Amino acid sequence: MITNNIEYIPENCLLELGFKCNLNCKHCGSSLNGYKEVRKGRTLTKNEVFQFIDELKSLGGKRLGLVGGEPLLCEYWEEVARYASEREFQLSMISNGMLIDDNTAKRIKEAGITLVALSLDGDREFHNELRGNEKAYDKVIGAISLLKKQNVQVNIITTIMNDNLKLLPAVEKILGKEKIGFWQLQLGIPMGKLKENKEKVIKPNQLKEIESFILSAKERKLVEITVADSIGYCSKSELSLRNNVSTDGNRFFYGCMAGIRGVSMESNGNIKGCLSLQDDTFIEGNYLESSLSEIWNSKNAFSYNRKFNVEKLEENCKGCKYGEVCRAGCTTLAFNTSGSVNMNEYCLHQLEEKEQ
Repeated sequence: MITNNIEYIPENCLLELGFKCNLNCKHCGSSLNGYKEVRKGRTLTKNEVFQFIDELKSLGGKRLGLVGGEPLLCEYWEEVARYASEREFQLSMISNGMLIDDNTAKRIKEAGITLVALSLDGDREFHNELRGNEKAYDKVIGAISLLKKQNVQVNIITTIMNDNLKLLPAVEKILGKEKIGFWQLQLGIPMGKLKENKEKVIKPNQLKEIESFILSAKERKLVEITVADSIGYCSKSELSLRNNVSTDGNRFFYGCMAGIRGVSMESNGNIKGCLSLQDDTFIEGNYLESSLSEIWNSKNAFSYNRKFNVEKLEENCKGCKYGEVCRAGCTTLAFNTSGSVNMNEYCLHQLEEKEQ
């Protein structure tokens, strides 16, 4: 199998600096609601995070993303960023933009963060309603300008749901005027609050409409578009969907890289292949109990990817000619829509097969 012949190096890491948030978004995949810390156990100290960064570097870490909750609520976010920057990590941050004023934008730049990803899910009315704050839209637009003034690249993330599918052209025009870096499109996955509001979740048969919009938007070239791992896979349009420098630098989806090239740490020290894999079954160990090296190099760690076998594929994925490469697509999407990491209905290739 392909994954058996790859050296496991945690080049990409998402580091959760806290689990508190200053918004109450209706689609939050983490079910966050205000400033309360909801992770089990205690939050790591600043020095423990420094130690983690050093160990990550020794294992081959290259890129570090600071996330939350809202990472800017962490009192030591700046020190962590500087520490990682001094160790030559390529630094990014995912923020809701609410705390980014002129001074914070300068601090982000000076701390060594070169890219900030902000969320924008519709026009002013929709975005504010979704996020439960009448200032949310204006804060995002303002943050784009302030960060660009500091020469920090700004990417925008839009989570596609039934509510905002028809608003994508409006967002495209907004971002075209703002001259951002990349616009990342991703599917809203039924986890967290969306698990209780499944009527908002896109159905597999709507993927062709999304594909059509993305391809036409790429031709218009108002904004550079990149697709997240939740959109694909192995369809006739695959190279066109990923015809720029995507989030991982590749033009073809080759399966989930959690535990192969990626690792994440929750604010309480839980180690996972991907922070979006929220179920406790995906916890590989805890940094307060074992070193990152011990967890990463454990023979049974990240078995859903490292011990993948094409024979494990189920239902519509079983027997697919791309099975060994795709491995049922995005693991988070597969698990939360089918209950299995080995079956995924959200597949453009499957839709093409049905049309024949």
